[in-house]
Amino acid sequence: LRQVYASPSRADQQLARDICTSASHPNGPRVFSSILFAGRAKDEFDDVMRRLGEKDLETYLVYGREDPWVRPVWGQRASRRYAEGGRLAPYYELSPAGHCVHHEAPGAVASVCLNLVRGVDVPLSVE
Repeated sequence: LRQVYASPSRADQQLARDICTSASHPNGPRVFSSILFAGRAKDEFDDVMRRLGEKDLETYLVYGREDPWVRPVWGQRASRRYAEGGRLAPYYELSPAGHCVHHEAPGAVASVCLNLVRGVDVPLSVE
């Protein structure tokens, strides 16, 4: 875990316990194996991002600048492909943050989420 964190000290014993707790859940092995053995996606990344950009959905892209697995170039590419669909998605590259940006920079991620939620029109009635 420390290899994918910008601040390796954030990958602490509590995080390891939390992961073990999740893995120990009765559905844990099934969920983890589905991730490990999922295989190749049916649709190409660029196509998915373009189609998302065609939808009337507020979307924010949030990446950790120091992520060694999903490097910022992928977030930048996602942003460009999304725009090709006709909409813009705010792109946030947070630092210092690695692969688990929500864990390393929870305050910054919360701020981004609040901006997204505040910008969404909510109907006054559910009728």
